[in-house]
Amino acid sequence: MRNPIYNKKHVTEYIIYGLLSSFAYIIVVDYFLYNNKYENFYYVYLGNLLFMFGILLYVVRLLNRPYDGKSAGTMMIAGIMATLTGIVLSCILILISMLFFFPDLFSAVAQNKVIENAPETIQAKRPGELLLMLLLNAIIANFGVGAFISVVVAYAGKKDQRKDRTESLDLNVPNRKVKAQ
Repeated sequence: MRNPIYNKKHVTEYIIYGLLSSFAYIIVVDYFLYNNKYENFYYVYLGNLLFMFGILLYVVRLLNRPYDGKSAGTMMIAGIMATLTGIVLSCILILISMLFFFPDLFSAVAQNKVIENAPETIQAKRPGELLLMLLLNAIIANFGVGAFISVVVAYAGKKDQRKDRTESLDLNVPNRKVKAQ
């Protein structure tokens, strides 16, 4: 028996909802890059919030499915898989956006041209330093909000978890029943 987390239907959903979440995130990041001011840096965190709502849509969709036999653990893992897919796509889109807004990505530019009005302590001398900040934000913050919403919705939204099976990430290991205590 194959693990349901890796079937074609779910992999397609990981890509669709990961793409939806990453597009929601990158639209706000592109607006930040277009307005390129330190005062607008909170837009990046607004993008993390929109990313979270994309993952929320996927996990709620899993809740409302008559099951495929989804346990809370499987829904959580599926949400995290969609999150990881969205993070990879977000990083690729950030790199493309940075190349569009800063064609000389790894060369030095004049002070205060990368992020206008930024304090001296975080002033980037190269656009590549801003790229690093955005990539770290996409990886760390998006994983945090995606995993958080996956866990919360999967466990809070599932009505009866007493009959859930333990889940395995192995491809060919059948799920085992948990003994009631």
